[in-house]
Amino acid sequence: MTAIGVLIGSGVMPLSATLACATIGAVAGDSIGLLIGYYYKDQLKRMWPFRKYPKMLERGQQFIAQHGGKSIFIGRFVGAIRAFVPLVAGMLEIPPLRFYLVDIVSALCWAIAYMLPGFLIGIASLEIPAEMAAKVILLILSLLVVLWVVTCILKASSKWIYQHLNAISDAVWQKLKKRPKAHVICNLLRFPQERTESGQLALAVFALILTSLFVILWLNVITHSMLTDWNEPFYHLFRGMYTPGMTKIMLLISTLGQKAVLLPLGATVFIYLLATRHGRTALHWLALVILITVIAYACKHLYYNPRPPGLLNGPINSSYPSGHVSLSVAFYGFIGFLLGRRMPEWRQAIYWTVAVICSLVALSRLYLGAHWLTDVVGGALLAGAVLSGVIIAYRRSTMPEINWIGILTTALITLFIFGGWYLHKHLHMLQEDYQPVWPEHQIDEDSWWNQQSNKIPLYRAGRLGEAQQILNVQWSSSLEDIISTLAANGWRNVPVNNFFTLFERVTQEDKVKHITIIEELKNDQPPAYIGIRTTGTGQPAVIFLWDAHVTLQPGNKPLWVGTIYYQTVHHYSLTHQNQNIETLSAIEELMPSLKNYVYKEEAIDAKQLPLRFSLKQHSPYMLILIRPRNTNILTILNQNATRPL
Repeated sequence: MTAIGVLIGSGVMPLSATLACATIGAVAGDSIGLLIGYYYKDQLKRMWPFRKYPKMLERGQQFIAQHGGKSIFIGRFVGAIRAFVPLVAGMLEIPPLRFYLVDIVSALCWAIAYMLPGFLIGIASLEIPAEMAAKVILLILSLLVVLWVVTCILKASSKWIYQHLNAISDAVWQKLKKRPKAHVICNLLRFPQERTESGQLALAVFALILTSLFVILWLNVITHSMLTDWNEPFYHLFRGMYTPGMTKIMLLISTLGQKAVLLPLGATVFIYLLATRHGRTALHWLALVILITVIAYACKHLYYNPRPPGLLNGPINSSYPSGHVSLSVAFYGFIGFLLGRRMPEWRQAIYWTVAVICSLVALSRLYLGAHWLTDVVGGALLAGAVLSGVIIAYRRSTMPEINWIGILTTALITLFIFGGWYLHKHLHMLQEDYQPVWPEHQIDEDSWWNQQSNKIPLYRAGRLGEAQQILNVQWSSSLEDIISTLAANGWRNVPVNNFFTLFERVTQEDKVKHITIIEELKNDQPPAYIGIRTTGTGQPAVIFLWDAHVTLQPGNKPLWVGTIYYQTVHHYSLTHQNQNIETLSAIEELMPSLKNYVYKEEAIDAKQLPLRFSLKQHSPYMLILIRPRNTNILTILNQNATRPL
């Protein structure tokens, strides 16, 4: 389903028809199962394959008994029993109307949920240069197939792998115990509460691997080597997602890793453990708090790594490693370890909860632009290594039974009090500080008109920071005047994306649906205006305008830069792209709208463009400069290339 989503997002398959087919197919499959259950009922237990594997039906029966009518909806998303819920529903003679009311809704939600990741990947591929798109899509599809095959193999062989790894670990441990020189290691890794102590050895190896990876990554950060190449794409990707509402959510999540919240958590948990006579556990908790805090902030002071740019008032201390991620993984990880020991039946759920919390904290730091990708990965590696070392030390002696309700309640109350206090005091300020900003420039209007300034961008960078498209429009006027001028000349305004306009643009059948669904960005900035106009050739002309963050002097006149091109509509094919942005310039479609303006066309100096543009086109790229007719008339008349309408 994810692979199909990739094809939909990239334009190879239509969204509405594919979604309908997936939903109908899912309901049809359930209908067959329902009819078989109605017809055969308990005879199914004596039929193949249920005669040989009776647990298949038993799982479905237990699931429906546990969840009742909700099981029809929930079962759709649980792979192990998805196929058996309709069978059991038929055996239990659930009324068809009741069944289908839930089943159709669940099938639609299932199709959307399973296609959505691929759909997002597909529409993101439209930001990739046209010559690479097909290769990227095929690569993604191939990786998804490989991932599916590997997952199936791991599922089938997980028990065998686990047994053999344990056997290897036991064998290595037994050899170490027989060597006198390894006595110190064996003593450090003893684990009296388990049948075998080889688990300590495996955890020690894991800690060494994490430490090595942390050091390797740190050296890459210091030398700006290969691994740091991933920083810029992720920085631009998250910066281009900025919305005030999402920033507020991410600030709330980021508070879970804030030292002003977690250090009090460390203190209260330490006091609770002492008060409940768990001194040894309290000492290991204190050691963890001190180690992770000291090491993380020592690394920051040993080498200064600049923070990502572009925030109004972002953090200024060294970025590597992320303190938020380091503290989160260490603190929540050790609490999760203590809870998992006390509640082994909930251990997996506890560990997953800790992993989700720490992942969200890391994601929030990337979204807010406070850290590079290497910072959050390095923070997680460092915390994982320290946490593993503390757990090894803690398990060397008999571990006491700790009241899980008490420690969980203490942690939650502390997070609520100090997190709430921190947000109350700082949320408004943080929302302002984490606003993305762009450098502002002032240049002389004549310098701009004569193209003597290098402050004005000639191409835009896409969502991953790569050179994406020539900016062939520079327009000096207020945005309101530009919009009214274009509207008076037949240009239709395309609304900025939100959930409703996005759905409308995906499903409608007119030319607007062929405009790229993910908004085109200029240096991570969404367009201020999108317009579309029907032309005589049948190919609509599309214009995007962005704030250039340049004011022309005298008069503080705003300047807008943009791109205008013919929107090529293709039939669906694997190499489908919405437009060839280098060759379909539509400057001539803009000229009839400029009755109150003067303009001129200029050839763009190829030396000022990235190499990829020069390789794509041998003739020079053209640029149109526009300003109001009453601006510096004498200067305009002296320009040979000026063409008043």
